[in-house]
Formats: sequence, structure tokens, C-alpha cells
Amino acid sequence: MRTYKNDFPIFTNNPDLIFLDSAASSQKPQQVLDDITYFCKNHYANVHRGAYSLSLQSTHKIETARQEIAEFFGTKKQNLIFTKNATEASNLFISGILQYIQTYQNSTSEPIEILMPLSEHHSSLLPALIKTQYNKQIIIRYIYPNSSGIFHETDFEKHITHNTRLIICAHISNVTGQKFDIHKISHIIQQKKKQYNMPLYFAVDASQSAPHTPITFDSLLCDAMFITGHKLGAGGIGALLVSHTVSNILSPLCVGGGIVHDVHEHEYSFLESPTRFEAGTPSIENIIGFHSAIEYLKNISFEKIIQHEKQLTQYALEQFAQKLPHFTLLGDKNYTPVAPNKSSIISFYHPTIHHSDIAILLAEKNIAVRSGMHCANPFHHYFKLKGTVRASFWIYNTHSDIDALIQALQEIEKMFVS
Repeated sequence: MRTYKNDFPIFTNNPDLIFLDSAASSQKPQQVLDDITYFCKNHYANVHRGAYSLSLQSTHKIETARQEIAEFFGTKKQNLIFTKNATEASNLFISGILQYIQTYQNSTSEPIEILMPLSEHHSSLLPALIKTQYNKQIIIRYIYPNSSGIFHETDFEKHITHNTRLIICAHISNVTGQKFDIHKISHIIQQKKKQYNMPLYFAVDASQSAPHTPITFDSLLCDAMFITGHKLGAGGIGALLVSHTVSNILSPLCVGGGIVHDVHEHEYSFLESPTRFEAGTPSIENIIGFHSAIEYLKNISFEKIIQHEKQLTQYALEQFAQKLPHFTLLGDKNYTPVAPNKSSIISFYHPTIHHSDIAILLAEKNIAVRSGMHCANPFHHYFKLKGTVRASFWIYNTHSDIDALIQALQEIEKMFVS
């Protein structure tokens, strides 16, 4: 199994680092660093406004980036809105679509229901939850997991009612690593829309899935998708993908320069999507980095990435089962082979050792993991857990990284249990 570790200078400069926290933020390949540096040294200028050569070059480069990033995610460039991260993307969509529903699609006193799995990241949950505090007509209904922390797509069918207006679901859970069948959920939603003859919007958080599996937005029949660049090997950049219908009804979350046809003392007119959602100077060099990260992944191919991660994950799960029987893993227990709904994220806990102690002791061995509730507090509260430890793998991880983790956990357990 080839390792791509040599492509990432962080490991050359930190040769003892065992990095198992890519679900939080991935490391950057040399290609991305080189492309950003070259752009800033040779082409940088503000975009869309200047008539001089550097500005025209910069504008061409970020619009080329938009075109090719959109193609990478299976949609058209006018459907891709640059944001600073997935959190801004989710806020833009959730705030805008709820405002539209309230204003134009809900003239009765019936509740406006938002449906989501209990495991959703706070970046999707909180923009919706805050709306319920200011408008009692808006309510959130949750889908609850089974005893292992797993959700089933048929649960969506059971919970959609004639009042459901918005459904939010992560493509991959950042806690359990469960991969949801978005095509199946989309099909269920389309059937329910016909059954109830109602507007029903579907948003997918692809923050965890974008670096690991191919995405074809237009074929998913969802209305919006949230993506962040810092898990793909870029940084300071994200994207909101929207359907053509949604792009025409959303209001901008942030307004300012560059998004209007014209402004008078008491009136204004916006430009078309995506420009009207990108007020102010964009994060130009980070868009270049986003594009470069996409090109890097394309050169590897998702086929190789998926195979690499599958081998690592299967090996890790087998090692946990054989050598760490007192640790509990959240999520699918079908270790061999790795279930088709399992990704390269593993969250676990020990009945008597605090999750923070485990993470700190691992850090002393230069093993980087994440501990806590992973911005999914309601999910942890449901299982009466104060937190878990999360290990996540990407293209630069190896079997030896997993061996080091397992050995370190064995040593930590002996320290506390003996």
C-alpha cells in the first residue's frame, strides 16, 4: 500500500509525528503550498474590478478555479458559492431558506419542522436551533440512533411529516464515521414531496466526505451542500453548492461591495448567483489553494484513496477488537470486511479513563487525536458520554501509525487499570 506521506512537508519537518486528526483538519501537500506561493509572487491582485493585467490574471485564475472545483463536485460553476468554510455555507443556506419559507411558503399557523439526525455537527444544528429561539413556529425534530450510534435511512421516511420543510444530514458523521446513503435519502424525500404536495428542502453536510469519496451534486437531488477546504488539504476557504432553484430564492447572508448592479439612496439591485453571495474581496489565494488541492486529489484518484482508507480502517478495527477489548467504539461493529457505510473515522472511549487523559497521554507520544464531543454534544449527551477520543485516517497514514496508536492505548490502559 503506497503512502503519500512524502507529499506533505509537515511530516518531513516533524518526522516523529503520528497525525490521526484529519477529520478536524488535514495537512497540506507541497503542491498546494507551492501553487499558493507562486500565485502570490507572480499574479496576485484584487479581482473582478481592475482593468490592469494582474487583476485580469487573478480574476481568470479564480474563475477557472470555480469552474474546475464545481466540475469536481459534479455541478455547474454558477451553483458554487465560495465561503470561508462549511460553517459559513450552512449559515448562508439555513438562514436564507428558512427566511424564504416563512415569508413565501408558510401562510398558516402550522409549524415549520426541521428534521435532522441527532449526530449533526453544531455548524448545521446551531443555525437552525437559534431560529427556534426567535420564532416558536420553527421546531426541530430529531432522528435518534440505535444503541450502537447508527442511523438507518428508512428512519427519514418514518419522521417526515406534512409539516417538514427542511432536512439536514451529514454525508459522513464526524463522530461515528457512518456514511449515509444520500441517494436513498433523496429518493425518500422526493416521494414524500409528491405524497404531501409540499415544498421540502434537503441540505447535505459534505465536510467529512469530500476528501474521501466522489460527490456528484447534481445527481443527488439535494438543494444545498456544505464543503470546507481545510479538510481537503487547503485552508481558509469553503463552498456552498446550491441548486438553480435555490440560488434564485436565497438572500445573501452578508452584503457589501461587488454584489450589486447598482445602488441608489433608497434602493439596490443584486447581481446573479454566485456573485451576489460573495460580498467584499474574496480569499483569493485560498481559492487558488482549494483548486490546487482538488487537482492533487484528482491526480491520485478516489479509487486509490478509498482502497487505501478501507485497508487502514479495517486493520484499525481488527486491532481494537483483538487488543483493546475494554474500549468501546461508537458506530458500526461489522469489522471484517469494513461495512459499506463505514468511513475512516473511529471514535472510542474507555469505561474508567477520561477521554482527555487519553488524548493528553497520546500527545506525549506525539500521536495527534481529538478528544471531546466533536461539536456533536446532543449525540454524546444521548449516550450519557462526557466525550470520546477520535482517530481519523487519510492518504498519508500507514499501518505503522495504527500500530503506534494501539500500543500506546494498551500502555495507557495499564497505567490506569493495573
